[in-house]
Amino acid sequence: MADVLVAEDNPLNFELVRDLLDARGHAVEWARDGEEALAKARTGQFDLLLLDLHMPRLDGLQVVRALRAAPPVRPLKVIALTADAMAGVRDDLFAAGVDGYLAKPLDLRALIREMEAVGV
Repeated sequence: MADVLVAEDNPLNFELVRDLLDARGHAVEWARDGEEALAKARTGQFDLLLLDLHMPRLDGLQVVRALRAAPPVRPLKVIALTADAMAGVRDDLFAAGVDGYLAKPLDLRALIREMEAVGV
């Protein structure tokens, strides 16, 4: 199973995702803001980063750009999670280097499908 970092500033959203991933046998760790997500992702111990876009200190786009500019030793897949439906957001995320994208509120079946689609 995968080692997953969930970057999410809302505890309830994190718990929902954690419970689903735990039930599927994944190891899950929480980052509560963008700076913590970037620091933890750079350790190279994760297979997947589920990245909320709107977080304190660094937003998700800043995090993914920094990760792609100086990647961790271990390859890291990134799936962006956002309630932002503004035109161009999805394109900006893929241009920055995300591997997948999901709109909030999260459909847990869609999350599993997106994880499988990116190879996790």
